[in-house]
Amino acid sequence: MTFQAVPNMNPTVVGVWHVLEHGKLGLTNAIKDLTEEQLFELPAGFRNNIATLIMHVAATEAGFAYTLSGQQMAPEVRAEYYIGRTDDGLLIEPKGETRESLLAKFDKARELLKDALLRLTEADLERSISRANGMQLPMRQFLGIYGAHPALHLGHIQLIKQALAN
Repeated sequence: MTFQAVPNMNPTVVGVWHVLEHGKLGLTNAIKDLTEEQLFELPAGFRNNIATLIMHVAATEAGFAYTLSGQQMAPEVRAEYYIGRTDDGLLIEPKGETRESLLAKFDKARELLKDALLRLTEADLERSISRANGMQLPMRQFLGIYGAHPALHLGHIQLIKQALAN
């Protein structure tokens, strides 16, 4: 896959967009050969299964799109993506999902994020943004960190796949 320039996207943001697209391609390729059972299997020693990680990445992208737009996530979008956490902080498995439904949600979230990224101006890149932990970061710095999010979970998925193969 060749990554193209994105018309009307701020040049700083284009680099982050390409990293995000590369991460999505990696995640998609990592799960294409798995069975539905493997997507939901939880090997010993792991806290999340692959389906949960894919849903988490999609949910985070949908949430980040709303954050960038300065809006609260619409209730119907939150209901579609939010899977919740257990009392000890584990993500709750997305019951009833399939590879196709997970990837469709990922695609939808990515479009929401792209729309939000397309609207960012130079002035937006200078403002601060709050992370989930309450830390304030300059938008440029936050975008650089956020671009690595799909790749981080791609690493988790690769480790789970390795454990499933053994």
